[in-house]
This record gives sequence, structure tokens and C-alpha cells, in this order.
Amino acid sequence: FQERYRHVRDILTEHVEQGQARGDIPHEVSARNLATGLIAMLDGLQMQWLLDDSTDMPAVSATILDLLQKGFVVRGEGTG
Repeated sequence: FQERYRHVRDILTEHVEQGQARGDIPHEVSARNLATGLIAMLDGLQMQWLLDDSTDMPAVSATILDLLQKGFVVRGEGTG
């Protein structure tokens, strides 16, 4: 599993870097951190789907990616 996560993280990091080169993803974002976060999101969605198959993984993924593309940021209380 460790090797699998390393491999997937490396591939996603490359894709994020390509998006940054095209100007689709801001350069201020760490490509590695975003890749790690995307993996975590997908793993969490898979777990929810396994526990409750009414979870619409493609729709939720598309919603989150759409929000990311629009620059939507959730700020905690008191952070501005």
C-alpha cells in the first residue's frame, strides 16, 4: 500500500504540475499537497460508498473539482 500511494501521489503530482504549467492551477498551490489531498478525498468517498452505496462518487468528485477550479476556499472561523 505504501508503494501504491507513492506511485499514485507521484502521478497526480505530475498532473497538477502540468495544470500549473498551463495556468489552470495556481502556482501558489503545492502540487504534492494537492495530489495528497485529492487522494484523501477519493479514499474518503470510496469508504462512504462502501458503507452507503447511495453516495454518488462521480457527482461528489465533480462538485469538489469544480469548486477547486473556481477557487472556492473554505475558511475556518476567525481566519478572515
